[in-house]
Amino acid sequence: MLVQKFGGSSLADLDSFLAASEIISKAAKKEKTVVVLSAMYGITDLLEGAISTAVEGGDFRAGLDAINQAEKEILDAAEKAGLDCPKTGTYSKIQHQRLASRLEGIALLEQCPVDVQAEILSMGEGFSSRLMSELLQAQGHDALWSDTDVLPPANDSYSDSLVDVEAAAPLLHQACDGVHNILVLPGFYGVNQQGKPQLMGRNGSDYSATSAAAALNARSCEIWKDVDGFFTADPRVVASARCLDEVSYEEAMELSFFGAKVISAKALTPLMNAGIPCEIRN
Repeated sequence: MLVQKFGGSSLADLDSFLAASEIISKAAKKEKTVVVLSAMYGITDLLEGAISTAVEGGDFRAGLDAINQAEKEILDAAEKAGLDCPKTGTYSKIQHQRLASRLEGIALLEQCPVDVQAEILSMGEGFSSRLMSELLQAQGHDALWSDTDVLPPANDSYSDSLVDVEAAAPLLHQACDGVHNILVLPGFYGVNQQGKPQLMGRNGSDYSATSAAAALNARSCEIWKDVDGFFTADPRVVASARCLDEVSYEEAMELSFFGAKVISAKALTPLMNAGIPCEIRN
């Protein structure tokens, strides 16, 4: 079992999605693969901006239109490439209507309840994961999409939730059973018993992936990013900084504490507890 996670910077356009799908398909030829996706590049920021604008009584339509346009462009590009994604298109239309309704309510209240904020901010991962699943299917792969009720939250926080890894184990194993060799999950949120999304904190998709890896006792967890890995210092500041081939969990957590943004200590904890290696890949 392998868990792969792809961040938003790796999901900017159709070419990026197809590059990621090629990596996924190669892995899935060798072993069953669980894929965790962030939202498309920039979408979460647009959603956050739309919420803030609605609370302040401003015109949130511009942000709404930008999200709709970004999703439409990639769906149109996929259709032109002969990779139709009808289910994702339907999801996008429904979510766009729901998002507009939620933002109108926020504007009237002049505040955003935490559960509504979690619902809105989870929409980006909902779209990207469905899109990847359908792109893989259109390319002939046995891929199954699942919502994150297979990653049940361990607490009641709607903004910085933890995953109940023990409870997730049987749910994820059941979701992995069957002829499909690829399971696609949205990152960043879990679904509670009431069916509502709870966020894992900003950049929480890494934590979603590592929690899934721990629950499945995976061979490895690969975090695909736009950097080579942990450096001895910030390479943008220190020209002589070098990439470290290997670090311990403790060293990685220390680097994270002192500012390294490659992966958070929260995301590393499930892997450390389960003794599962984490590979940072560019």
